[in-house]
Amino acid sequence: MTVVLPEAENHIPRELSIQLRIAECELNARGRECRLPVAFADNKCLQHSRCVRFATAMPCENCYSGGAQGRSGSMTSMRARGLAKRGAGKEGCVLKTKEELWESLEAEVRKTTVIESRRLDEFLGARTVLASETFQHTGSFKFRAAYSVVMQAPEDLFLTASSGNFGQALAYACRLMKKSCIVVMPSDSSRVKVEAVQNYGGKVELVDVKVMSRWDRVWELAKEYSDAYVVSPYDDPYVIEGNSSLGRELAALNRDFDCIVVPVGGGGLASGIVVGLKEMKKSIPVIGAEPLLANDAARSLRAGRIISNETEPPTIADGARTLRLGDRNWEILSSGLERIVEVPEEKIAEGLRVFFSLANLKVEPTAALGLGALLTERETFQGKTICCVVSGGNVDPEVYGRLLLGKNV
Repeated sequence: MTVVLPEAENHIPRELSIQLRIAECELNARGRECRLPVAFADNKCLQHSRCVRFATAMPCENCYSGGAQGRSGSMTSMRARGLAKRGAGKEGCVLKTKEELWESLEAEVRKTTVIESRRLDEFLGARTVLASETFQHTGSFKFRAAYSVVMQAPEDLFLTASSGNFGQALAYACRLMKKSCIVVMPSDSSRVKVEAVQNYGGKVELVDVKVMSRWDRVWELAKEYSDAYVVSPYDDPYVIEGNSSLGRELAALNRDFDCIVVPVGGGGLASGIVVGLKEMKKSIPVIGAEPLLANDAARSLRAGRIISNETEPPTIADGARTLRLGDRNWEILSSGLERIVEVPEEKIAEGLRVFFSLANLKVEPTAALGLGALLTERETFQGKTICCVVSGGNVDPEVYGRLLLGKNV
């Protein structure tokens, strides 16, 4: 099924406003409300054509000819500009169906590696199926999200902030699609991670986070590159859609899982898995695994609202050093997560060592959160069949060696 947007009227006011409209999602298999930024001048300008992916009204290029006004360089205005660029003159914009988008994404993404270890099962007293993303392109699940963004957004330049994994994934996705990206990283980032982004073709901007935050620098760049797409590594509809491909893969395994345990940082992976399972009509409980030192998501679930960390948490799971869940992620996880296990630092490190010794698997500390959760609540999980999501394997060799030897990082 395709949707063709009608031609806009000729008498469109020059200045446009940006609003976030929430449309009831009639065509979305999830049965949830979807959000999409759209630009419009007045009700005459906003044509009521429904996107099969987002089930919301979209502007055509003629509607947008006056240019977006509002916060310069904001994600909302950039996405509106990008959506407007989808217009194709008088013929309007032809959008792919959700199924076609799935096929395009899954043609490029490597399927997750399913690993089962009898020794690990005996050690835990539970049947554990590992869904490992360590062999994914660029070494983590982030490629699913990055490729989804670059494939669907019409912009040629992408801006983001990353400590490593998403930056690498975005750079590689841009190379595949013949686009470009700028990744803002902390000045104290490991040389290995910086070079990885650069080797995939990305440009790296280093900032001293004691002077300026990574995202403050991103917004400065957004003003300089007004046609760029600013992408959050987790709080973005394309990101969540990309990560939902893993949820669909897990559903397609047709295993009788008692639960799926997944690491939680900003919430991009967990929300994608929840969405993917619902798309496949699978009702498998999803349990989050979060560092105890970075337990904003767990506190948010208890409070019924988003709770933020005051500062970047000092957890060894660097992929979970976020200040808070993303807004879009919270909308999904507030009802989609069964609960969250808060994992102490020593259990994260133990999980990393157990993966190495009993599953012959090298993982980064964040990827050990799922197993760390099983170790934290061993009695709760005993006798159950569990899918443990292993998010990636990109870890600094020195850090990894010290953790294997049981030393402090």
